[in-house]
Amino acid sequence: MAQEPSESAVPFRDWPGWGRDWNVPPVPGEMVKRWQEAYRRFGQAYEATAKRPPGDVNAARELAEASWNVAVLWREIAGTAGLPWWLLASLNAAAQAFEQQARDWNARSRVDVDVAPGHPRVRRDSGTR
Repeated sequence: MAQEPSESAVPFRDWPGWGRDWNVPPVPGEMVKRWQEAYRRFGQAYEATAKRPPGDVNAARELAEASWNVAVLWREIAGTAGLPWWLLASLNAAAQAFEQQARDWNARSRVDVDVAPGHPRVRRDSGTR
């Protein structure tokens, strides 16, 4: 469990150079807006998936697509010229996480799962590849 910082802790915004001396170029506003929209759609797909029955291939397909779109935009942001190495590493790690998530949900979208009360789950190939 995370501990609350002590009162003597220096807030990030008060660190020397915070946001002033890092010389980080701005990410183009249109790119930020596209990322925000993709992440909003991802959140909606995630919430919708949680409300659907297990094995819903359409929900899995939607979440795979939404995850992939976020990953693509993380990569696009990482292509901004002049970003420092530590920011590139963070952006690429985020992209990799969403790419893996997209692959996982894509695999789930290709396998139907029958879920009927009182019956065991039975997987069958949905025939879509």
